[in-house]
Amino acid sequence: MDVNCVDFYDNWVTVEYEDCGLIQRRLLPRLLVDTNRKGVTRVPDEVVRQGLEYSDVDLPAALGETLPAVAVLALQDQLRRLGMWRKQDYKTKSSVVAGVLARMRGLDLATVTNAAMKREAYDASKND
Repeated sequence: MDVNCVDFYDNWVTVEYEDCGLIQRRLLPRLLVDTNRKGVTRVPDEVVRQGLEYSDVDLPAALGETLPAVAVLALQDQLRRLGMWRKQDYKTKSSVVAGVLARMRGLDLATVTNAAMKREAYDASKND
């Protein structure tokens, strides 16, 4: 599968790709990615599937599958496309969230930010 290498660490590579039209990020072992440059490269599907989820925010789990007239997966996808992947992003870039929410009805900044903070996820970056 074609992935975009967005960050390199000592032991990990952060890759970004689309799956069923939704943007995804995963941490892959650096030894299994055949490049040291940012940009698009080909990685076997099984390597990508075995990678660690990058995001520690799961809005669908926190908000439910849908809200009135809003598909939460679509909301999460829009936010991720604007760089909102980690809880820290929601804490420091609330203007990005507010901008997306201004275009959607029935949601407010506090609801989405609180939902982003609810779920604990594995933080693979601590393993570097």
